[in-house]
Amino acid sequence: MSQSERCKQYFTIVPEKGSGSSKTVQLTEPGITPMKTVIDNRVLAYRLTRPDTGSLVTEEEQYILEVNDTEIRCHRPDGTMDSISWKNLLRVEVVVTEDQPLPITCFTLHGPSATVVIPEGATNADDLSERLFELPGFNADVFVDSMSAQTSKTFTCWQRGETI
Repeated sequence: MSQSERCKQYFTIVPEKGSGSSKTVQLTEPGITPMKTVIDNRVLAYRLTRPDTGSLVTEEEQYILEVNDTEIRCHRPDGTMDSISWKNLLRVEVVVTEDQPLPITCFTLHGPSATVVIPEGATNADDLSERLFELPGFNADVFVDSMSAQTSKTFTCWQRGETI
């Protein structure tokens, strides 16, 4: 079971009334009292303990992604949110760093004036991966290579107007 699938056991993404494709993250498990951050009446889990194992949600899982037809939003554990619209997306990279005991992998989404960095294990990262694969000219082979990398490296998987 992927990290996103495990997190979906404890979170529900529900459409916001009257806002098109925008969604809200809510806790689904009754009786759980997480330390929490609230943004615009959205509860974002910060130190949620899983009732089945008693373990904490990983640091990466505390980053919660919303992926829709117009933009990608990354809600961070500290309560901030970064976003980038699909129309402003210029380049997609996967960056691997040599942290111990395991490498850390992040998606880096570049726009004209901002870059959004998202941990690979973020909640709903699978939704982002699926959408990235739909970009014209997205290099799936480079993406797959990045997921098995064990040393520091930046993998450019897509660039607007170019075939990688």
